[in-house]
Amino acid sequence: MPSIPFIALDFDCVMTSAGELPPYKGSMLRGGLGHGLRRACCAVRGRECAGCPLASACLFPRLFHPAGTGGRQLPPPYCLVPLDNGKTSYAEGEPFPFRLKLFSYAVEFAPYYVLAVSLMGRAGVGRGTAEGRGRFRIRDISCGGSRVYEAAEEKLLPLPQNLLIMPETWRPSEERLSLDIELATPCRFKQEQQLSGTLDFAGLIMLALRRAKGLCQLEGLRYSLDQFQDFMQLAQSVRTVQSSLWWKDWSRWSSRQQESMQLGGLAGRMTVEGRLAPFMPFLEFARQAHIGKQTAFGLGQLRIAPGGAARDRLDDKGEVKHG
Repeated sequence: MPSIPFIALDFDCVMTSAGELPPYKGSMLRGGLGHGLRRACCAVRGRECAGCPLASACLFPRLFHPAGTGGRQLPPPYCLVPLDNGKTSYAEGEPFPFRLKLFSYAVEFAPYYVLAVSLMGRAGVGRGTAEGRGRFRIRDISCGGSRVYEAAEEKLLPLPQNLLIMPETWRPSEERLSLDIELATPCRFKQEQQLSGTLDFAGLIMLALRRAKGLCQLEGLRYSLDQFQDFMQLAQSVRTVQSSLWWKDWSRWSSRQQESMQLGGLAGRMTVEGRLAPFMPFLEFARQAHIGKQTAFGLGQLRIAPGGAARDRLDDKGEVKHG
């Protein structure tokens, strides 16, 4: 099975000035990260990337919005996950936590992302940055429960080695399980060229397969699932016992287009039941990698909770066990 490097960095930040931030901060963090990465990578200031003589060798586009052969857009090699439950008003001294997931070659350049976050904090986020509002500093960074940052030196310590597995094989099973699946952040995706307002289990699995294919492209790998038709037929046999999915609208400000953009998606929970054992590795992959569009903003985040016999396949953190 193919695999790619993967880490999740938990940023423990503290506000150094008061700030007014949006309820969902994924887009704001992504914009700040982009500005920070550009400052960290750019050797020719004050020029547009398209006309820069160093454009072909610059790290910035590769770390922020990579392109494949023929100018085809690749998925961003990162994912920003707010951890604040919608808080909007921050006072000086309050914590400001979030998570940064890095995939593929981005893991090697983790120090650039940390420097970008530090620069983001100095510039400020949210409303009133010109007046000095919304500034923060990094107190600590952890990875897998271990400290990986020296705040006094602003230095990232060596990171643990970790791989994200892309399942390509599966085994049929007659074992019947039940799972509660939560779309913790809006899941935004298209079916037949239109944004979809419905999702069943087979559709969710298809989104996981698309995500695996996209992330494999970052490594130049080809993703191909064994017995695809049989696999999807089995997915279609999984029954949705209960669904409380709903359309959640949210907006983001595009500094490039100078306008507010609506980016709604499905949120809520669904309870599914059936022969779920073959899908457990795929659900675990989706939980770590997110699914759908705008994953860089933290959209498409899954949480998985056991129901009935499925409890034996999840650990005490709600993460899927293998084997």
